[in-house]
Amino acid sequence: MDFYILPDNQGYYDPHGVYFNAEGFNADGGYYDQAGRYWPPRSQRKRVAKDIDDDELIKQFEDGLNETDDVHDDF
Repeated sequence: MDFYILPDNQGYYDPHGVYFNAEGFNADGGYYDQAGRYWPPRSQRKRVAKDIDDDELIKQFEDGLNETDDVHDDF
């Protein structure tokens, strides 16, 4: 995945050249999970309203376009 791992468990650099310490965190507190996805520090993550349940979120996406929305299929 193009990570540069430093010797003696001193951390690593990601493909963008950002340094991560031996515990796996960068200077901001971000980290990569086991699947290779980057997670920014909690303070930089988007917050989701706690009062909206999963069914409501799914409904919002399913109702994405209404019949009155202008859709162009002329490619």
